[in-house]
Amino acid sequence: LNLLIYSYLILNLRGKNLQEKNNSLMNSQDDVLNSVKHYVMNNTAIVKSENIPFFEERFMGTFERWIKDKLDLVLIQSTIQKIPMTISLSLPLIILYIGASSVRSGNMTLGSLMMFTQILGLMFIPVTELSNSMADLKVLKANKERFDKVFTTFEKQNILSNQNKGISIKNTQIKTPDGRILYKGSLSIGEKGLYIIKGANGTGKSTLLRAIIGNLSPEQVDGEIYVSTNLLESVSFLRYPLFLFCGNVLQNIKGAPNLQKEIEIHKLLKFNPPNLDKEIKLDPLNLSSGEAQKVVLLREISKESNMILFDEPTTNLDSEATHELKNYVEKEKNNKLILLIMHDDSFDNIADGFIFIEDKKLWMEDANV
Repeated sequence: LNLLIYSYLILNLRGKNLQEKNNSLMNSQDDVLNSVKHYVMNNTAIVKSENIPFFEERFMGTFERWIKDKLDLVLIQSTIQKIPMTISLSLPLIILYIGASSVRSGNMTLGSLMMFTQILGLMFIPVTELSNSMADLKVLKANKERFDKVFTTFEKQNILSNQNKGISIKNTQIKTPDGRILYKGSLSIGEKGLYIIKGANGTGKSTLLRAIIGNLSPEQVDGEIYVSTNLLESVSFLRYPLFLFCGNVLQNIKGAPNLQKEIEIHKLLKFNPPNLDKEIKLDPLNLSSGEAQKVVLLREISKESNMILFDEPTTNLDSEATHELKNYVEKEKNNKLILLIMHDDSFDNIADGFIFIEDKKLWMEDANV
């Protein structure tokens, strides 16, 4: 009985170690994926920095940590699988050795000893299976918690989508990927209107836009963010870095080289974009910063979405294009919900409200306050 209890405890202790290693593996795996994403999205800037070995060294360090965590997990799993086998092989020898003295002294017959050994071996099988199952559950616990949190978040969003209109943020805390708190607050917005997001650099304005469309990990959102289905199903999102692909300007505005989409060309020409037939090359980019901004901006405008999220849309735009964008926003705010991140007050006079992020607080004020 003591041997059975001992083996059970060993397996469970190793199971806890296995759970810790699995958590570490998940974290290092996330780091590798984020590093790959960072390298791909910033490849041009990395090449131009002329310091590629530095970035490669950082990536390889992250990759090596993931390999080490993976090997540690495999080693512990292998060890746990060997423990029951080792005990089951050594147990009969131990019992026979201990029972031999009882047989010699006449306290036990040889037949009783053999029967006892077989019974004990049979008892060990379910204990081993139970211990291994508990160890597996400990390994999967972290994975289950992550999936549960993701599905719970989606479920809450779906519940709201069927009940509310617009955007509702209730006592929500937004964090950085490493857990640092950016801000906490509440706000409620309908399905139409222009709202300008204001705050200093690094306060989390762009993160708020990503949170609204569900583009943050569940660990970064502590609270409730609800967005109606009508808005989520049709979104225009201007963010950085700007996404362009090899093709002409018109194809980039349409969104894909082979997309058969009718757009009103005369509306685009008001923004004075590059020649629509011009072929775009990426490395190096053969467009100026302002031209690239116009192409991506016109792509998002041509979607005719119900919700528009623009992150500093006037950056690099000339005065004529900025004027046309303001006219567009002023007209469309009566039919769409438009959220703009701005660092100046050029659109303040047409806004319906303002969203402020300051001193780790998030709040909204009407334009007429």
